[in-house]
Amino acid sequence: MSSKYFNDPAGSKLLRIWHELDVPGFVKTAQAIDEQDFDSVPESHYAYPEKKLYPVNNRSNTWISRAIFNTDKPGIEKQAAERIQKKLDEAADYWGITNPEKLNKNPNRVHQVEIKDEGEKTILKVAIDNNYSGVVGAFYGNRKNFTFDQRCSMAQQLLACPDDLKQPIAKEHAEYLQKAAGEDIGLIAKAREVIFSRLPYANERTNAESYEMLVKQAHALDRFAALVPSDELRKTASILDRFDREHGLDSRYGRSLPFPEEALFFLHHKIADCALELTNGSLVAKSDLIEKKASVEEFFDSVIGERPYQSDEEMFDVIATLPRPDADRFQEIVFG
Repeated sequence: MSSKYFNDPAGSKLLRIWHELDVPGFVKTAQAIDEQDFDSVPESHYAYPEKKLYPVNNRSNTWISRAIFNTDKPGIEKQAAERIQKKLDEAADYWGITNPEKLNKNPNRVHQVEIKDEGEKTILKVAIDNNYSGVVGAFYGNRKNFTFDQRCSMAQQLLACPDDLKQPIAKEHAEYLQKAAGEDIGLIAKAREVIFSRLPYANERTNAESYEMLVKQAHALDRFAALVPSDELRKTASILDRFDREHGLDSRYGRSLPFPEEALFFLHHKIADCALELTNGSLVAKSDLIEKKASVEEFFDSVIGERPYQSDEEMFDVIATLPRPDADRFQEIVFG
């Protein structure tokens, strides 16, 4: 986790900075911490090189390191703290950071969001003042540090903030909040795919409990025809997140492995991209129609007497407009 280089593995100090301090623009627009490769930063570019803490390799990181060190300083041995302070001050001069980190002068703290552990103990509380976008950005950048249930709770709280406290946020942040909040739907085929992708990491003999947990959840999805409702998806995401943390797969989140919520949930306004609604009110996944194309063709040949389409998109359009009796018959033949 990149935030460990700031002596902040849980990301809580960074989140507090966004609402307690007057964060300058060059920090807000800089590359996110979790997107940076700190392993390639030389030890000489850390204010505390012995422990590779407080990077000063660029202007933004220097400002953040100095702000975090101000809170850490009382707990650090005096001589070490003096050396760190000197390096931070020198780096600040080099990067042209002339003003010290200042408290937010206009804290209109009327709303708070918080993250709790499994025992319902608050482990992080953040006040939403005039920096909603900064809090969202910091949460997004540090989301790997929290479980799915915690990410879900935080996303729901951020989305529920009073409108007068909200600010425009990046599109990827907005879409992530929607998915993490767990209010959307998903495709059963995709959910099964995500579950089964983990099975190679849970040997049926050596990790029987984990293996059984995944298989049991996959079978629990069998009662859905094409789309999985939000409550079952949240349960699936929570199980996957727990499995990933037990097997160390969470270290790949955001890189070679998507977060469970990013893989499972489809945004409501994008559902037309992956599913279509029949005239009888049922939703069917487009991927299922492609997979069952032979059965689709059987329906049109035996019931309609022709195939009035030449492409998959035309096929989707025709299926979506079938009269209700034909739609019922279509489902019976195609999906059994």
